[in-house]
Parts: sequence; structure tokens; C-alpha cells
Amino acid sequence: MEELTRKVKEYGASVGASKVGIANAELLKNPPNQEFDPFELIEDVKTAVAFYLSLPESVFDVDPDNVNDVAISRGFTYVTLEREADLIAYRIANFLEKEGYQAVPISTKIPMELSLRGGIAQPYLQRYIAQLAGLGEEGKGNMLLTEDRGPRVIIGSVITNAPLLIDGPNLVGKLCPEGCKICAEECRPRAIDPDERPPYNFNRNRCLWGITGALIASGLDEPPIDWVEAKPNALKVLPAYKKRYPKFERLDLWNSEIGSFPWCTTCIAVCPVGQK
Repeated sequence: MEELTRKVKEYGASVGASKVGIANAELLKNPPNQEFDPFELIEDVKTAVAFYLSLPESVFDVDPDNVNDVAISRGFTYVTLEREADLIAYRIANFLEKEGYQAVPISTKIPMELSLRGGIAQPYLQRYIAQLAGLGEEGKGNMLLTEDRGPRVIIGSVITNAPLLIDGPNLVGKLCPEGCKICAEECRPRAIDPDERPPYNFNRNRCLWGITGALIASGLDEPPIDWVEAKPNALKVLPAYKKRYPKFERLDLWNSEIGSFPWCTTCIAVCPVGQK
């Protein structure tokens, strides 16, 4: 078990993972507000291999209101590393199969409509697996915080029936600074309540104002009331806003060219955890 774990972690690092951790797959069944059962994918599933890729610090320094600059730097980087994480997950799964075990990679992409808990920039399921694997903890900004890069990471994972040594959620309560409210204070659409804890401090529709690009297209930090109160979420009224703000055409053009990515990442950029 120890030797196989070492080989898996070394292999993950050799194909590009910044850090690799192991979680108990039994704890992944029916996470809060998420439809997921690893036993439906592998009947005798035992562990999950989680990893992350570091986002370059400099891509968060571009002007957040410049569509072209955001798209060709941070946006392109996001899309590229998500694809890279999916490829690494595939490679780790393939490695485990060659070792004689079953392994299924988990996509880095989960539709926003189905990612029901907390922040949107990182899928909750991937954050949950990574936290259980000892890679970090969920901070006040509803993002996975890692020791060396804070929330500036892309997360990937693989479930398997390989009997690996479990790292466990050993960073919970150790990374998000007590009393720190910078992510909430700097959030332009006011999606984070500074006085509550995840996921009860997160307003999904307000975050969607930034994530979808409505903030940058409209130039307004504060989303309108019909956007904030839209049900089941603000994606329902997004088409109407695209007609209202012509700048959305440029955002959609970039999305069609390089893939979709979060247009607003202020909470990630300002987080002091892991800052160089």
C-alpha cells in the first residue's frame, strides 16, 4: 500500500500535478447539496486521488474590466489548465489501471446549474475531494485554499479501488486566517457575507453577476434586483441581459473561441493565503 501510494504521487507529479493527495472515497458519497455516488462508478471504490495545478500569479494582475486582456491572459490560462487537469486525471487513471486497479477520472467541469453549493469558480465536488485528500481547506470565499498557492489553483481527481494510504482532511481550520474578510470586502457584486461561514455566506446570483461577465459587460458592480432574486438562479435572466448590453457579444466571442471561464476572480486574486 505504501509503495503504491508513493508511485501514484510521484507519477502525478511527473505528469504535471503541483501536489497530490489521497482521500477516503467512502466519504464522498452524497456530499452536501451535490449529486455524487462514487460507488455507482466503481462498485468497490476505496480511495480518490486529488491534485491541483497552480495558476500563475501574474494573470490576476490584468485590468479586470478589459475584456481582451482578461480573455487572452487569465481566461486562456484557466481553460488551458482545466484541460491539462483533465488530461492528468486521465493519465493517473491509466497508470492505476496498468497497476491492476479500476480508476475513473472526474471532470473539472460541472455545469453551474448543477454546482449547487458555495462558490462557482471551482466545482464544489472537486473542492470537497481535495479537502478530504489533505490538499487544503474551504475558505470564507467558498474556494479551496492551498498552503502554497491559496485559491489560485485548478483541481482534478480520480476515484479508484486501489488501496492507497489516505492523507485525510488535515488542513481544515488551518489556512483561512481568523478574522480575515478581504474576499468579502473586495467582492464587487457583494456575493460573500463577511460575518457567516461557507456555504451560508454565499449569494449565488450575486456571484453569477461577476462570473458570467454581466459586471464587465454592464460596468455596474451592483446587480439589479430581478437578477438577484431570479429563480432557480440568475442564468434564467441572462439572455435578457445579453440583449441589454452589447458588450456581451465580445464576451461570447471569446468564450466561443477559447472556452468558458470565470470573468470575475477578484476573491481569488486578493486572498492573502499563498501569496508570493
